[in-house]
Amino acid sequence: MRTRFGHLVAIPWIALAIPCLHAAPLEAQPHGRLVEQVLHTPNAGPAGRRVVVYLPAGYDAPEHARTRYPLLVLLHGGPGNERDWVVQGHVDRRFDAWIAARLLPPFVAVMPNAEGPGRHRCSLYMDSADGRWPVERFLVGDLLAWADRALRVVRDLRWRAIGGLSDGATGAVDLALRHPDRFGGAIGLSGEYEWKPGRGRAAILGRPPDDAVRVARHSPLRYLPGISSAAREPRIFIGCGWLDPVALNAIELDRALARAGIAHACHLRAGSHEWLTWAAALEDGLVWLWGGHYTPPRAQHFLGAA
Repeated sequence: MRTRFGHLVAIPWIALAIPCLHAAPLEAQPHGRLVEQVLHTPNAGPAGRRVVVYLPAGYDAPEHARTRYPLLVLLHGGPGNERDWVVQGHVDRRFDAWIAARLLPPFVAVMPNAEGPGRHRCSLYMDSADGRWPVERFLVGDLLAWADRALRVVRDLRWRAIGGLSDGATGAVDLALRHPDRFGGAIGLSGEYEWKPGRGRAAILGRPPDDAVRVARHSPLRYLPGISSAAREPRIFIGCGWLDPVALNAIELDRALARAGIAHACHLRAGSHEWLTWAAALEDGLVWLWGGHYTPPRAQHFLGAA
């Protein structure tokens, strides 16, 4: 069921309770619901930024009033918008099924609009060079602060992740690596993991030579060779189809993360640059992060079928 509210009431911190993996049987599992919201925050711009929120079944039940849930931020691709994951990926139904099957604990997902001044309204999930489009500040600052105020979400980084597809995959991995105090995990699906100047991106990256500096600063494949694993680091899941044009980028990121000593998993499966592959890979990534399959610090490599 989809509902639309003009606002969400902020909910005070009450208690920390990671939801149990033992959900109700599939036939008895009610559906979660979607809430569409416009956020008017300091970095959301004059018109605000739209978000779609998935709330799991039972979120509003009185017996769960003190329950706090893991938080997933899902970035759309470029071009794209906040509704893509629901309209094209049907993730609300998939989330219901994965939770009902006890693959995952009940969780909250926030899907923000991350459009910007680039061609096809792309933002590359970073602040524009002129500062007029502070998309990164919105995503890692305003959005998370709003979620902590308005939603009953866990603040423990172990249960806070960011994911994305295509350009959103590059953005998600980049944001997680550069903001390990905000996200404990990241899921990249079919990303290039290295931005390129041009392609109508001057409004985001600026003009030469500044654009090359910003590309290097926000491209994981560029800056990973210069860093090593820290005491606090995000866990990274890389998912991609074998027939995807960016499959080699996934393999290259896998190797770069291994050299940096960052715990990660790389899953290449049958599929290409399309929604069925992304949906299956998202399930793999969430189960790896939250389903009890994480064994640090050794990287995991496995093959799967769509």
